[in-house]
Amino acid sequence: MRTTILSLLLFMTFAYASAQESNDTILNVKQKVLSINQESDYWISTFDNEAFLDSAFIHQAGKGYGKLTGYFKNGKVCKIRELIGIKLMHDFAVTEYYFSNGKLIYVNEMEKQGPDIFIDSDGTVDQRIDEPTFEAEYYYYNDTLISTAEKGDRKTMLLPDPNFFDSMSKEGQLLLSARKYYQLFSRKYKE
Repeated sequence: MRTTILSLLLFMTFAYASAQESNDTILNVKQKVLSINQESDYWISTFDNEAFLDSAFIHQAGKGYGKLTGYFKNGKVCKIRELIGIKLMHDFAVTEYYFSNGKLIYVNEMEKQGPDIFIDSDGTVDQRIDEPTFEAEYYYYNDTLISTAEKGDRKTMLLPDPNFFDSMSKEGQLLLSARKYYQLFSRKYKE
């Protein structure tokens, strides 16, 4: 009986310590993301459409498009912003990847379904993400997902290559995309 009680107490202590460590890690990630977002002196680089997206996505009937933007500080990638969409439907998704010392720490995804288009007073068209139809946050530590939060409904048609992405978890997709984009921008920065 004593062994069972002692085992139970040890398990509860370990579970509490693990939960506290996870909460501290998430708080630390949030602080780093806030710091990255508050920084304004970035060297910025972009890739458009075919430079990073699957060509089948770009040439589909709805005319897919995309833009990948890398934000650098002191020669290191801090943030990557991926925008993909379908022109005729005015649907688009924004995924932001945040890095610390070359490691993925946070991903924020937002999807917006059209037809909300705003025309500015000068006649330019502005697509804003006022109210996302889907939003998710993913927290990573040492390439491992430690927490996630989602709200809304995901629109899977915005994924560039469904055959590839169906073969792995969403967390794995994000980690793989983050690594691919990080390497792409790292090579471009060195050129």
